[in-house]
Amino acid sequence: MKIKKFLFHVLLTGLLFFSGCSYIPVQWPDFPAGTDQKEAPVSANEKDGLSRDSSGKTTSRQNEDAEQKNRIERGLAQGNVLAALDGVGENVRQGGCGQHVSSVYVRAVNQAIREAKSRLEQGRAAEAGPLFRAAQKHYPQDPALASKIRLTPAELDAGIAQCAQQLMEEGISAYRQERLEDAIEIWEKILVFDPMHRAGRSAIETAERQLANLKKIGTGPEQESR
Repeated sequence: MKIKKFLFHVLLTGLLFFSGCSYIPVQWPDFPAGTDQKEAPVSANEKDGLSRDSSGKTTSRQNEDAEQKNRIERGLAQGNVLAALDGVGENVRQGGCGQHVSSVYVRAVNQAIREAKSRLEQGRAAEAGPLFRAAQKHYPQDPALASKIRLTPAELDAGIAQCAQQLMEEGISAYRQERLEDAIEIWEKILVFDPMHRAGRSAIETAERQLANLKKIGTGPEQESR
């Protein structure tokens, strides 16, 4: 008990001693008036994780624009306009990018349209359709950029419909010659660029049912080739 009382007095004496020590001032950072002193003020760009260079332009946006421009140009240089358009971001379509990106983007869309029209005229609808669809998908939302595109959205829709119609006719021709598997393969090409094409889907389902029935009775293409 005496030991406990002794320790208590020691602790009490220590607390009284330290409480009488001189005050040591703490250096707090200066905050602008009206700011929350719990944390230093953060600029809008710092909150977004953006840094600015000496010219005041957002460097992260510049890097993003440069990357997109390189992806588009690389696809065009390789002769793959579909890959070029895959490099287009939503901000580019809306006109939120630099002039150097906008110009190569417009060139890629127009290139897709030129190739689509050329292939359709050559009777290569299966190749033209995806190009028309890509141009439609990546069509500029910015009016200034849209004015530089060779076709309007309605004209692109017409091009897609024409490609689908050409393939429907090719498939029907194969179907009438009882080449059911060829007909199905042709019609499936429509769904690559027009997934909601009802006539194409219906034709495929009909041909597949007929092919299945022929195989059941042993008169399908596989049995005839034996």
